[in-house]
Amino acid sequence: MKDKANEIIKFYNSNNVTRIIDYLGIILLKSNLGNVKGFLQFYNNRYIIHVNHNIENESEIDMVIAHELAHYFLHKNMNCFEFNSNSLYFEDKIEKEANLFASELLLTDNMLLEEFIYLESFTIKDISNYFNLSYELVELKFETLKLDDSFFKEHKERMFRGGF
Repeated sequence: MKDKANEIIKFYNSNNVTRIIDYLGIILLKSNLGNVKGFLQFYNNRYIIHVNHNIENESEIDMVIAHELAHYFLHKNMNCFEFNSNSLYFEDKIEKEANLFASELLLTDNMLLEEFIYLESFTIKDISNYFNLSYELVELKFETLKLDDSFFKEHKERMFRGGF
């Protein structure tokens, strides 16, 4: 997921999800989706990302868009109707992949490295507030990286020796 997210960031020169969907010509619609946060739809040869209009927090909206972009980049050729009826495990797997992709897209390793001096003593909640991202997204990123004190110490020593 990290490689795919980094490839996309490099190609679009941004991790700004609104900029990416604009570039791709993906339509963003906000509507009443009940308990659903969002979904990706292909209609009339266009992709549409639907976001629940009840979501007002911009960082949560970005998370939903990033999650749906994951489905666009990773899963758009899958027949959702076919696998939903056959395998809940497979559905869970692709949702986890989408969440992981979203965490890599919205919180890159470089973002953490650039700020690591400030983040060194932060909790996950502090980091989520610092970057204005959801706790769950930051927690997933840290679980994926398995970051610990040695990560920060290693990069701190490298910085003082002359950078990355």
